[in-house]
Amino acid sequence: MQANFHIMDEVFTGGSIMNSGNWTLLVNDAWVLGGVHSHTQFQLASPRNATNIWDAGNNRLTVTGRELVGLVSYGYAIRRLPLGEVAVCADPGLADAATFADYRLAIDRYTNNPDQNLPALVDLRALH
Repeated sequence: MQANFHIMDEVFTGGSIMNSGNWTLLVNDAWVLGGVHSHTQFQLASPRNATNIWDAGNNRLTVTGRELVGLVSYGYAIRRLPLGEVAVCADPGLADAATFADYRLAIDRYTNNPDQNLPALVDLRALH
């Protein structure tokens, strides 16, 4: 992916992959919310399987899992394309209303009840 997309560090010039020594979960969450607010399409760089979404050893969402929770919670739909999957904004009103506080609550809902919530992130049919 990094060979095909701009790498975001200190200067943002368009679509990108984050690659910064200053990365934190808060920075990543802000990046997701910024993209959601601008109705940006997200190319999924990792397969949507249970291992990539849930860290069973630590009983929590992975970074990819957190990103997917943010996307599906704020009106994004996952589309399968010939070169992979892309998340597209299907509900601009919901995307515009996204906040850090609500994002955190959504992450908590998925974390507190993974057996019920995680299948929707893994199963493509559940997202249409």
